[in-house]
Amino acid sequence: SKVISDNFMKQLTELSETLMSVKQNASMKIFDELNSMSGIVNGLTETSDNLRKTYSRISRLSSGNKSFFRLSEVVSYLASVTDNVYLAQEFQEDDDKTIIYAAKGGVAEALLKSCRYLKITAGPKSKISVEILYKAGKTVLQLSSNIGNKPVYEPFSSFFTEQGMYNYGLRDTRDFIEKQEGNLLVVKKGTVLSVLISFPTVDITTLPLGIFDAMEGSGFEELTD
Repeated sequence: SKVISDNFMKQLTELSETLMSVKQNASMKIFDELNSMSGIVNGLTETSDNLRKTYSRISRLSSGNKSFFRLSEVVSYLASVTDNVYLAQEFQEDDDKTIIYAAKGGVAEALLKSCRYLKITAGPKSKISVEILYKAGKTVLQLSSNIGNKPVYEPFSSFFTEQGMYNYGLRDTRDFIEKQEGNLLVVKKGTVLSVLISFPTVDITTLPLGIFDAMEGSGFEELTD
């Protein structure tokens, strides 16, 4: 939002300066000045249009229709496109015990936001380990990072870190996960800070044959474009 605001302010300032120049020097130059003003206005229009398209795309991803998919496949894709995320050695991408019913794009976005929360809290060089657990009929995704002696900020509100980095927190992420009938917890044990996200699992034997063949991409493909 700051980048967009600065862009608007810069172009509006240039527009104001151009208008002052035209008023003070009304001559044949006015045509060149008007062309310049036209370019500035076009820039503002394009910025506004790009903002609208971006907002629409994010809204569509976050509130998309629910589908059946393997959470393990989404997590595997996350690790493949993000250098600071690594998987436990026993991790299986095609684990049938991780099938959930949720909005896939929203789940992908929730994982990215959880990683961002951990990375900014722990520091820019931090690594995030991802583990999948199974408890009481639920798939539990555990994202963990070693934060050492750094303070643990309130995870469900926005805050500035000691380094002046802004962290949006996980309030919206928790709200989304709960709408998918899951839960999100933030836990610190020793020097390790973890985000745990749980979803009710689905028995693969109850699903129509070949349902995964008709599924859309993991959701990360669009987000990482």
